[in-house]
Amino acid sequence: MNNIKLIKMWEDDSLLELKVEAMSEYICVNQLCYIQDTDLKENGMKIKELSYNFNGSCYVEFGKKEGNFTPAFSLEFFASDKSGKIKIEVDMEITEK
Repeated sequence: MNNIKLIKMWEDDSLLELKVEAMSEYICVNQLCYIQDTDLKENGMKIKELSYNFNGSCYVEFGKKEGNFTPAFSLEFFASDKSGKIKIEVDMEITEK
């Protein structure tokens, strides 16, 4: 992806509604997700730790992907290549209409 945005749409006490937008030259996808503020902070810390060591990998899940829950998405950060680029795999749910 060329651009990944996480946008806080609203907050009620400790529950957040996030909107994720993922864009590349071929596709543009967005999704809403509901998450506790503590889970968001935990995911943020995992991503921050990765920024100190690009040789490792990191998986973060926003919401619960398994089971009968509200929509969720995940980001998997892979170790950097020789040029320093990091591959990020974005997994978002598809809704049927």
